[in-house]
Amino acid sequence: NLHEIAEMREKTGKRAKERERYARCLKSLLMVGDKNPDHNRLFNKELSHTLELLLLQNPYEKKKGDVLEVKLLYKNKILVKKAIEALHFDPIKGVSIQLVYTNDEGTARFQLNYAGMWVIRTVHLYPVSGDAEVDWESYWTSYSFAIAE
Repeated sequence: NLHEIAEMREKTGKRAKERERYARCLKSLLMVGDKNPDHNRLFNKELSHTLELLLLQNPYEKKKGDVLEVKLLYKNKILVKKAIEALHFDPIKGVSIQLVYTNDEGTARFQLNYAGMWVIRTVHLYPVSGDAEVDWESYWTSYSFAIAE
């Protein structure tokens, strides 16, 4: 989804040197042991990250072929029409990528086509004015989990 950033940089004009301040806001959901009621309390917990992905369903209750919905928040407010990628990692087939956009409610839907490891990610970058140190500020977020066979 870096095409959005390339378009933004084209509009603002190229500088001899670009300076960026960034932060990463990462989440990973692990399930240890058998399912129990506590597993349904953590998958959608808000951590108040500056840029945050929330899972709207527990991925450990999903199976291959199901749909997973996510919500994207920036400073606790929804982001609309924002590109989000879902990446699946397979040691033989390599990486498959789905690109979707958040709707007017800040949610997006992914088809969980494969069992195994998934990472959902996005970046929110914008120009900074009035700061002698940086031209851009960005926040990167990802959420990793696995889907059973």
